[in-house]
Amino acid sequence: MKTLVNHILGERVQTVVLRSIPREEAKKEILDLYKQSKASLFYSDMAERLALDLEVVLELCTELENEGEIGVLNRYDPKGPEKIRK
Repeated sequence: MKTLVNHILGERVQTVVLRSIPREEAKKEILDLYKQSKASLFYSDMAERLALDLEVVLELCTELENEGEIGVLNRYDPKGPEKIRK
């Protein structure tokens, strides 16, 4: 019986509650998180940390990239693009 109880309790999946916030606010939070991070961020990391829908995070990151606010740093240029991580 103890094994059965441990199995049932061990199988619980954590429920994630997503926030519903205006796109501009979410965009600002993504940009702030990006600027604070010292390591690379995956879209899934941002979605989890900010409790936002993964698809929304992907869309907003694409917008921020197109606006030149975020992007991949050039490995051969120590300064990277001017707007990144100011």
